[in-house]
Amino acid sequence: MRKNILFGLAFISAIAVLSSCGGKTPAEPKPAAEAEPCEIVIGNKIDDDNGYWSWNYLVALDQVVTSGTTVYKLGIKLKYDSDYILAIYDDNAGEPGVVLAQTAPQTGVIGWNEAAVTTPVLLSAGSKYWLVSITGFDSITDNTDSGIVKYKSYLYTTAASSGMPGSLTGWNDNSGRTKVYATSCR
Repeated sequence: MRKNILFGLAFISAIAVLSSCGGKTPAEPKPAAEAEPCEIVIGNKIDDDNGYWSWNYLVALDQVVTSGTTVYKLGIKLKYDSDYILAIYDDNAGEPGVVLAQTAPQTGVIGWNEAAVTTPVLLSAGSKYWLVSITGFDSITDNTDSGIVKYKSYLYTTAASSGMPGSLTGWNDNSGRTKVYATSCR
């Protein structure tokens, strides 16, 4: 008898749910809102490297942003397993100016690596920025056939313990195009 009562209550509940939905089964939940487009904002993620930089050098690649966006992550291609730090600097008369965002020190592997910046930064369309990298081993890949990078001697251990330098002057020029990028991906 008890089973019949429980079955009857379940049947009545099901009828009540169907009638409250106009005789149709309840609708599937709506999908969550689409995520923001995720793209490389500046830099290059091209596998045409033919050289690499020694450790204890800040290496900077300049790039102009085509459309304003917020950067959440920075990426780099490493030739060897190595610790690294990446940063975005504004432009100061054709050299890296003031650091705008940076990653915490990371342990990287051979190939492409990506890390979140400690504080996301909004980049303005039409403005020049610098992607600056430093590694704890000879690992920053580049293509020596095109482009110009700036470089400056700097101890990785100093950057790892104190963060990237707020600003520096006296950068040197060298041919090349490092494999670094900034992305709007979260």
